[in-house]
Amino acid sequence: MISTFPPHQEDQIRNQLAAVIQGIVCQRLVVRADGKGRVPAVEVMVATGLIRDCIRDSTRTPDLPAVIAAGHAQYGMQTFDQSLLQLHREELITYETARDAATNPDDFDLKVKGILSTGEMTWETAAPAAPPAPPAAAPIQGQSGSSPFRKK
Repeated sequence: MISTFPPHQEDQIRNQLAAVIQGIVCQRLVVRADGKGRVPAVEVMVATGLIRDCIRDSTRTPDLPAVIAAGHAQYGMQTFDQSLLQLHREELITYETARDAATNPDDFDLKVKGILSTGEMTWETAAPAAPPAPPAAAPIQGQSGSSPFRKK
């Protein structure tokens, strides 16, 4: 969109777009696994500070897909490929349909195998299986283990 303007106006357009954009939602309709119609694969971008920075700075614009993917857990953003993967996991679309519609089919294959890029990892996927046990509270000097709130 920005490239439709004369080169000398591109910085101005980037700044204006970054200032006013709230978000973008795009969809592609893909064939359902049962053959009964189509289901939307949806890409969602929310205008966070980092997204706005990527729009303003042409050298950072190529980072937008990774920023969108990384914003899945916190902001509800998702790329088309993340949406396709979820639709495939829910068995709403076939693997072949998802792969054919993917932005990068080879990357999609890796995602199906559970290999995620760093940007796509969420705190949930990076977290340990069980949280560490909290440290035991040290007894207060002079207390015998009884509590003033305990029934006698």
